[in-house]
Amino acid sequence: FESASSEKIKVLVLDEFHMLTIDQKQQLLKWFVGQSSEKVRIAMISNRYDQADLDLFNTFLKDSINKPNIIHAR
Repeated sequence: FESASSEKIKVLVLDEFHMLTIDQKQQLLKWFVGQSSEKVRIAMISNRYDQADLDLFNTFLKDSINKPNIIHAR
């Protein structure tokens, strides 16, 4: 999609995020941090999350301009 400034943004959609191992989640977040976070967004879809996931987000994304937003849909 394009942002408000008409700049193209890539979106990586990760369905079943909760099925990834901690190591896989760490690898993903390390990769994401290495990308231009203004041009890449991640949508992580999961049936559940736990404190370990929140800790990973806080560790890897604390300085990122893209903070995770958790949306509960039931």
